[in-house]
Parts: sequence; C-alpha cells; structure tokens
Amino acid sequence: MKNALDWDCWERLSRMSGEFCYSSRILMYHRIHEDSATTENILDNVRADEDVEMLRRFWPRPVAAAINRLYAHSMDSNRV
Repeated sequence: MKNALDWDCWERLSRMSGEFCYSSRILMYHRIHEDSATTENILDNVRADEDVEMLRRFWPRPVAAAINRLYAHSMDSNRV
C-alpha cells in the first residue's frame, strides 16, 4: 500500500486480539496541499485502486465497486 497504509494497518490490527478505544480528543490533523503524497496518489489513481482493494476485503466486487463510486467523492476535498 502506498496511500491506504493507515486503513490497511487498522484492518490488520482489527484481526488481532484486544480492543480499540475511542477518544473524543483531536489527536491528529490532515493537511491538504497540492504537493502532498495524497494529492499525487489521487492524480495517478493509486488512491482509487487501493481504496477499491481495501473495500474488496469486506465486500464482494460489485458491492465494493458501488461503495467506491460514492467514496470517491471524498477525494474532492483534497483538491486545492
């Protein structure tokens, strides 16, 4: 994974024994700028490919594709 590293990591951690806990505090911020790796990954379709790959871990191909069409709109917020 080049772009979905965090998503991949969380999915792998979810299969281990233990629990997740929720914190309502803001622990991290996301910076959006034209030189970000995320922007580069959107422009060369790495993000789209990895997103659908991650969705296919949870749903069959047609369902993953449908969810991905909706989820792809989240990339719009990264355009500066």
